[in-house]
Amino acid sequence: MSYEEVGYYKCSVCGKSVEYCIYNNMELYERSVDACVTVTTNGGLNGGSGFFVRKDGYIVTNAHVVLENGGINPGDKPLNNILVRTKNLNGEKDLNRVVSCEVEGYDPPVDLAVLKVKSSEEDPIYGFDVTCQKYLRWEHVCELKGRNGERVMIIGNLGLANHVGLVTGVISDMRYHIAGHETVITTAVTHPGSSGAAMINTRGRAIAMNGFSVLDRRGNRISSASGGSNQHTVEHIMNNIINGHKGEYKLKGFLGASELFPLTTSIIYLIVQLVPNFVKVSNGQGYIIAAVDNTNVTPGRGLLNAKPTPLRQFDILTSIGVKGKKIYELGSDGKDLYTPAHVTYVNPPGTKVEVQFLRPGETKKRTSYIVMDDYPVYLNVVNTNAQSIEQDEETEKRIAKEFKKFHEKLVRK
Repeated sequence: MSYEEVGYYKCSVCGKSVEYCIYNNMELYERSVDACVTVTTNGGLNGGSGFFVRKDGYIVTNAHVVLENGGINPGDKPLNNILVRTKNLNGEKDLNRVVSCEVEGYDPPVDLAVLKVKSSEEDPIYGFDVTCQKYLRWEHVCELKGRNGERVMIIGNLGLANHVGLVTGVISDMRYHIAGHETVITTAVTHPGSSGAAMINTRGRAIAMNGFSVLDRRGNRISSASGGSNQHTVEHIMNNIINGHKGEYKLKGFLGASELFPLTTSIIYLIVQLVPNFVKVSNGQGYIIAAVDNTNVTPGRGLLNAKPTPLRQFDILTSIGVKGKKIYELGSDGKDLYTPAHVTYVNPPGTKVEVQFLRPGETKKRTSYIVMDDYPVYLNVVNTNAQSIEQDEETEKRIAKEFKKFHEKLVRK
């Protein structure tokens, strides 16, 4: 296997020596394509993409590809008769090999589903006993997985008769937030059917799973992928499903904030225009809590043992700690590795967390403890496949206006 550059570097987080290879596009495609598949449902009427993540036949794809109604309703169930097409199975080259799969588990908010190839005993026609399948490895877990300007490749279904193809581009924004979720924006233009496709970096490692497409103000399609640094979330849920937590994934807690947005440049700009002294208090850092839900409290276990969450609308969340260790904190490079959403996804209900937050009108941070509740059913759905950046900006404008009204009341007091 040839490459453009090879070497090792020391991880700044864990100190381990990590292989560092940079492959050209041709080698990157040849190295990765055998692990990528197309996914079809409903007799071929609908479909998407996916990729093998283990040699024993486990595949990841988007939940909206394999759930009823695209998973937009609470309680939508997995579809039956799921088929995947691969160019290489157990090392046997076959451009038209089709095998049947079943959904092992799924999580709608992350838009993740884990499939398992059925054995020949389970399905005599399309089953296959997978033992040594080529699969994609995730990038080194400690790293942020990509940098703006880094070259990436997306391999998946291009919408042309279930054909596996590729598109290339560079990372425009590694940690873009849209609809409250962290995504990766790239210049690679994806197509209908590429949902669930692997996003691969120049080292041949998966850094994200292609998710919804983002539309600009003119309606042009901009490539987006769920994952990125949130790969931590996807990997964690995937491993839990494979290790026995089948069906709808329920091992995620709830902090009580039903709308949580980062203080991005745009929303900071809007709020500063309305409330000039806001940055002096918050330093422009943290996550603003746009809405709080106290109706989901489970008696005996929920938020502060069935008490309402101490968080209030427009509090600025600055850090979260679990078991005495800060796992989300702002203010220093490398510490903002996990988002608040990741904290809820990887810690089950009943987990006690320490939160620090800044309340508008106050100059000192508050510290409280929250026992996370069950994740609300109404939030357990897949986001819309196509999101508009303009719609996201409208949401930020709404929050800014609501904050202005809140601040005016605070000043009058």
